[in-house]
Amino acid sequence: MFRTMFRLVARITMLSWVPLLTRLVALASSTGSHGCKCISTDDCWPDASAFAKLASEVSQPLVQPFPTASACYPVSDPSGNCTEVQTLWGDGNWRSNQAGSMQESNYETFTFDNGTISACYRDTALGVPCEQGSVPVIGVDARTLEDVQAGVKFARVHNLRLVVKNTGHDFLGRSAGRGSFVIWTHHMKNITVHDTFTPFGGRKNEKYSQAITLGAGVQWHEAYDAANGANRTLVGGLSAGGSVGAAGGWLLGGGHSALSPTYGLGVDNVLEISIVVASGEHIKANSHKNTDLFWALRGGGGGTYGIVTSVTYRTHPLQQVIAGFLTTSIKSSTPGTPPILVKLISEFFRMSPNLSDAGWGGYGLMAPSAPGESLAMQFVAIAPNSSWSAANDSFLPLIANVASLAANSSIDDGGLLNITFASTFPVESFHAWLTQFIDSGTAETGGNVMIGSRLLPKALLDVNSTRAAETWLGLPGITFQFVLLFSRMEPVLTRFVLLAW
Repeated sequence: MFRTMFRLVARITMLSWVPLLTRLVALASSTGSHGCKCISTDDCWPDASAFAKLASEVSQPLVQPFPTASACYPVSDPSGNCTEVQTLWGDGNWRSNQAGSMQESNYETFTFDNGTISACYRDTALGVPCEQGSVPVIGVDARTLEDVQAGVKFARVHNLRLVVKNTGHDFLGRSAGRGSFVIWTHHMKNITVHDTFTPFGGRKNEKYSQAITLGAGVQWHEAYDAANGANRTLVGGLSAGGSVGAAGGWLLGGGHSALSPTYGLGVDNVLEISIVVASGEHIKANSHKNTDLFWALRGGGGGTYGIVTSVTYRTHPLQQVIAGFLTTSIKSSTPGTPPILVKLISEFFRMSPNLSDAGWGGYGLMAPSAPGESLAMQFVAIAPNSSWSAANDSFLPLIANVASLAANSSIDDGGLLNITFASTFPVESFHAWLTQFIDSGTAETGGNVMIGSRLLPKALLDVNSTRAAETWLGLPGITFQFVLLFSRMEPVLTRFVLLAW
């Protein structure tokens, strides 16, 4: 029986529960204090000589991160290029190149118990000084495995509050920590494409063709280019500019992809993970060695069990994909949720299982559109391993049903639905689809964002898609993103993700 799921992401709050491996908890507890970790304002913070010794043990000078907007201060004599800050504020790749910049600016701030806020604001007209907030104060600019080990051991010896930052895309804010010591993995950029790969400790005849090993700092735009250069397809995430890390939190959280209905989640495609654990020991985890850790890393969350230094993925043949697009807008003369919007989302929900069963995977967005319009919905998807004709058999009925809703809609009677673009067409490869339609944008980050997510089972959408749409749309003032990811794979108990995936 196929297991199916639809994922909704709302930009609100999120609760996270992550169980821990007893073996690793014991290891962490035995190497540090049972009390609070030391931060930069505490007397226990290491002195200059201790940091100088650490600096002599790593390959790069220690990094002292600053908030993203710090270049604009002091206002009378800016310390850096404030024009660049204002121009590139929403560029994820620009942000990832700075040790102190988080992808969403609210994670750089810190709120005290009395309600006052320590932050460094982009809007200098507020007249408040630039403060460090939750941005770490010093750390290791890791380029090698040994750099990571030195940083972990230093944090353990001095009982420091340690955070790990790659690109800063963590929507739980774990890339930052007030007064903390950071290990910044962004510059660990090694990429190796293997003719054949055998996992550490694996049988001699266990070989994977064209596997790819990515250093912890490799981002998806770099990983996709490397895989495409080897005429292979790599299952990975999507973001404007491809700025998300390919060997960090995306994978450790499960790793959803537009290719997942066909090839599985990111955790289903990983062959081996290299990690430095709390003791400073370097471990390789796979299906033969450290299998309990390998299970936990595939879904247990970023930074939970150690610092990943590299990941090896299986790849897939390069092949044509069918692209599908559906973009709509709605105008209404009355306040509140237009009834036509409920019908539109209900229809999309109802047809989503069929789309996924046909191999479609993709992403959608609902947000306020141009003035005078209440909402715009955009949906982009791909179908690999499919002919254009076969893909149309499942996607064109969605377009036709939405077109029927539009033809019978009215601005004064439930809202006017317009289809602004709807089409399917073949594209040379997944990489070509990414570069032409996804990676071209940059202004996706730099906001104040909190995210919550829900998994909607196929059974709900099969029997009550209208109720699901009404409930979803009943949350006001929220931008929604949705992921078409009905997995057609059997549940896999060998990795730590919810079986609903």
